[in-house]
Amino acid sequence: MKVVLTREVGRNDEARAWFGGDVDVVEVPLTTTNYFSIDEVSRQFHSSLDYGAFKVMVVTSARSADYVHAALGALGDDADLLTVGQYTTRSLRERGITVSAEATSTALELDGETA
Repeated sequence: MKVVLTREVGRNDEARAWFGGDVDVVEVPLTTTNYFSIDEVSRQFHSSLDYGAFKVMVVTSARSADYVHAALGALGDDADLLTVGQYTTRSLRERGITVSAEATSTALELDGETA
């Protein structure tokens, strides 16, 4: 059997493990991730007219965890920080960031979780 995995090259190990050794796995990435410097992320947030007034932040990837501290100042009082997936939640909590609610698989699960 042939299987194609569409995440970025090097990010398919977990999915590859689901299939036995009799499976021919091919990686064809449909996306690529570009990382900005934390300073650039901070500048982008600070340039927003809504800086300090955002009510909700949804973090959808554990890879974003290093950037969240740069974004926290953009949130208003009593804002909610929501996550998608246990790895995302864990990566934020390991950095001392409080998570208001977690969706297990998609952001759609967070409907109704904000104040």
